[in-house]
Amino acid sequence: MTGLCKSQIDADPFFTISQNPLADSNYLVYLRHTYGKKIYIPSDEDSQICFNEYLTDAQERLKQGKLKPGEDVRVVDNRVVVSGQVAVMQINGLLAKMIFEHNTNHDFYIEESFPLEWMYPYLAPHGLILHLERRPLASLSPEIVAKDQAYWRSFCQSAIGGWLTETSTVKEVCDYARRTFLEHHFAEFNVDRKFISDDHAQKAFSKLRSSIAGVYGWRLKDASEPAERQRMSAAADLAFRQAFALCPDSPEAVFRYVELLTQADRLDDALAIARTALDMDRTNRQVKNLVDKVMDMQRVKGNRSGEHEK
Repeated sequence: MTGLCKSQIDADPFFTISQNPLADSNYLVYLRHTYGKKIYIPSDEDSQICFNEYLTDAQERLKQGKLKPGEDVRVVDNRVVVSGQVAVMQINGLLAKMIFEHNTNHDFYIEESFPLEWMYPYLAPHGLILHLERRPLASLSPEIVAKDQAYWRSFCQSAIGGWLTETSTVKEVCDYARRTFLEHHFAEFNVDRKFISDDHAQKAFSKLRSSIAGVYGWRLKDASEPAERQRMSAAADLAFRQAFALCPDSPEAVFRYVELLTQADRLDDALAIARTALDMDRTNRQVKNLVDKVMDMQRVKGNRSGEHEK
């Protein structure tokens, strides 16, 4: 977002803070020097408080066997040692929350880099990015969802053509990906040739759409009413289909969409997405492992069905 700022040092028209390096003391020094007289920026003491808070929580979850995937927490010489991206982002999240809670007279907008769990109850779609509401939202209203879908429908139409609608199937999306990105039948879908030839644009906009889809997916898990579950499921599914169509080899779109589909027991669709992504990059071991994982899930499901038939 820095590129859209007229003057970063003057915060014109907005303050620009990255969530990724917040745990780096040098970055906090830079922020305090740049913005410290205008907004609250955590001190070194605040940073230590956040680190200690994470360490205490991680130690307890380690005992309970509840560490997050990729969270590297170990006990070495009777000391808790944490490392890796997941741990660092947890600390970054606590510092981001501190900035949010101290600067109550400012609006906050998020271009998500890494999902931060505490934000999800507060997040609402806002065009390309997300708005961090001041209070948790009980739900995302039909009006919010409709506005979001209208925005991205228009964007997708300009980038990849108007073929992708609410009723488009996973098979149709996968067929489009192969026909366009592998076979180069651009005219068939009326795609924007500049967009299709720009890898950076594809990945950037796909990631933005995946972030919003992730918010719908989070609310789907938390929804208790069947109607609300159906509404969030439909919104997440459409957003992920759009994200995948924008960039079929985007790791965020592929892995998060496959997770949504497997949780819904739509294993055939999940495998179709994973296989199409692998076709985009046959050397990608992570995607190959994803294909194998979904196929294993299918075999387990088939075995269980066979046992019930007996």
